[in-house]
Amino acid sequence: MARWEQADTSWNLVKYSGGFKTYLDYVTGQPALTAGQAYRLKLEMIGTTLNLYVDGVLKVTATDSSITAAGKAGIMDGDREFAATTPARATPPGCNSTASR
Repeated sequence: MARWEQADTSWNLVKYSGGFKTYLDYVTGQPALTAGQAYRLKLEMIGTTLNLYVDGVLKVTATDSSITAAGKAGIMDGDREFAATTPARATPPGCNSTASR
């Protein structure tokens, strides 16, 4: 899941499993988001590598070898979800195709 944290102006890649969240990776000190401005977010998964792009710029990348099947992707603002999770397709390790939402 892509997550924006206003407190430290960070983009995060977070995994939710069994009611618990795990930060896979994050980058702090990003420019603050502007209310009313549109941003284009892209979550990409290639094998076990997850990438988060904001306005076409790669912000965070992480690897999670525990992902072995399709799941859901989503976006959160702090602790409040503002976009529903959507089904995502997983690409097995070694494949060059991407699945993004």
